[in-house]
Amino acid sequence: PVGSERSTLQRVRYVLREGRLYREYWLVLDAMIDSPVVPRQLLDNVLNFKVRYMDISRNWQDTWPPVPQAGGQRSLSELVQRPIAIELTLELKDFGLLTRIIEITG
Repeated sequence: PVGSERSTLQRVRYVLREGRLYREYWLVLDAMIDSPVVPRQLLDNVLNFKVRYMDISRNWQDTWPPVPQAGGQRSLSELVQRPIAIELTLELKDFGLLTRIIEITG
């Protein structure tokens, strides 16, 4: 309703298509299958794009939240945990390999 507080969160994803890196977002936080996605091209001439996440044990994970051990279930505390750092790696035609590590604070 009008006047009610709304979330400031935004659902986003980064996608590499045909050598172009896009940031895509949804107009709603809890997107449905048919919710429209709004793309924005960030870079072109991108050969590769990779994201890794550092967990609380300082191990790098390829997905977040990390995949549980064989047959294991995730606890609620694991589901709300956030990574302590994110590593972004871009390989560009003109600049080569770029890696940045971003610390995620409290």
